[in-house]
Amino acid sequence: MVMWADAISVDPILVLNAFTYACMLSLASIGLTATYLTTKVPNFAQGSFLMVGAYTTILLVLKFGWNPYYAVLPAALAGGLAGLFTYYVAIYPLLRRGAKSTTLMIATLAVAIMFYGIMNIIADAYARLGIRSRDVGLAHLDVVVPGLGIKGVYLAAPAMAFGTTIALYLLLTKTKLGVAFRATVENPDLARVMGVNTYAVMATSWFISGFLGGLGGSIYPLFLRLAHPNAGDDMLPSIFAASVVGGLQSIYGGLIGGLIIGLSEKLITGLLGQIWPGITVYQYVVSMAFLIAALVVMPRGIMGLLKRV
Repeated sequence: MVMWADAISVDPILVLNAFTYACMLSLASIGLTATYLTTKVPNFAQGSFLMVGAYTTILLVLKFGWNPYYAVLPAALAGGLAGLFTYYVAIYPLLRRGAKSTTLMIATLAVAIMFYGIMNIIADAYARLGIRSRDVGLAHLDVVVPGLGIKGVYLAAPAMAFGTTIALYLLLTKTKLGVAFRATVENPDLARVMGVNTYAVMATSWFISGFLGGLGGSIYPLFLRLAHPNAGDDMLPSIFAASVVGGLQSIYGGLIGGLIIGLSEKLITGLLGQIWPGITVYQYVVSMAFLIAALVVMPRGIMGLLKRV
């Protein structure tokens, strides 16, 4: 045990990368929770929204020479449009026919597979334009923060995650849209009787979900390499685990769950990788262990426990 402890050292860059990954995971998890609250469907296309943002960033940076941070908003908007596409193509028609959550879930899985094909077509198109979009990273284009000596993404990621949470809190508590959103979550039928356009609220939640996914995707290539267009779907188990651990009944649980799962995945496997090279590819074992534990011990997640106190 002592020999193992002596062999392990904590690298500050590992911690920074883990925290950045956790913040990106939180953005995707908050988006997943937002759509689950309004439509009661687990969205299997959430990882695809990440890739839409990532590939939008790669196009703007490598083809048009944009600063990576100038591409953040276009990438987020592209993700938002992908969310609306998913809602109006797969969710809205089924909701109008009274489809159950299982049918809706299968529909999002079909959309995710469709996005996988689309992203591969885009990657091939990028190749014809001379843009390398497979196994590519943009970390070398990131800026170094004066006085701190760290890359900008290490500050941008937490600013996005915590700033988004604050913005959503203000949206849900201080605006009419927030009142309509909460009414739709609590009782959609009663909300319709009271004059709330619940379908518009649901569409907004899917746009927000895609927007947050695209936002996370915009920083993805700044600290991780894109191996393939399906990289976002590879993160789907972690996104679901973060939402469940944080609590699917609360948007704010997405932030908490994302931080817990993201930090656990990267730090545990990163530290063990110093004595067991190659273990990092099994990082999703950590998130699945947390997911199972959460379902057994606290099925309503951390936010569900806090509400009981």
